Amino acid sequence: LGEWGPESADNQYEGPITAHNALVKSKNAAAVRLGLATGLDPVLALAKRAGVDSELRRFPSTYLGSSEVTLEDLTMAYTIFPNLGERPSKAFIVARVETKDGIVIYRHPAPRRLSVVRPSTAYEVHNALAESLERGPAEKAFSRYGLKKAPAGGKTGTAYNFTDVWFVGYSSAVTCGVWAGFDSPQTIYPGAFSNEIALPVWVDFMNASYASFPPREIPK
Repeated sequence: LGEWGPESADNQYEGPITAHNALVKSKNAAAVRLGLATGLDPVLALAKRAGVDSELRRFPSTYLGSSEVTLEDLTMAYTIFPNLGERPSKAFIVARVETKDGIVIYRHPAPRRLSVVRPSTAYEVHNALAESLERGPAEKAFSRYGLKKAPAGGKTGTAYNFTDVWFVGYSSAVTCGVWAGFDSPQTIYPGAFSNEIALPVWVDFMNASYASFPPREIPK
């Protein structure tokens, strides 16, 4: 499958592996094979249900995220993993407005919750994304960047030619997406992997969030 290799400078072929390990280790060729077996239509329909309103191209590279999406869309889609397959119907910015005396004069109504996948399916993916923080491309979250020990999961994303880098991850209480790149796409620098650029930003944000939004175990 050519240059659809994992997000690592020391790629190596490991032979047959499970889909779980393929996701943990960002084995892109395995993701494309699974996508080809599943078919584009079901995958695009699932992305839409998960909150991706951006137009996704009908090519196999779409299985690896080659289509442009907004940070809001992608972060919204990731909320299905800590929420047992559900997501909010829409995002909003202002939760409430208070006077200087602390009187609430506006509160945004809670959005409807939409069911996207079965709870067991969401947990299976979460289980792999949590392991990615331990032994996948995102393992530097704990070993180098100091992510506090708490139930969490997430996924790196590095565009071909190193033009965009992403990290989207979550605890039970907070889902956070980080993107880095240029307004006009160009190589950030050769070898600019997500786990060097976007991941440390995500770690700092999540560590700061734990005091106000303490994470809990995500139930099986």
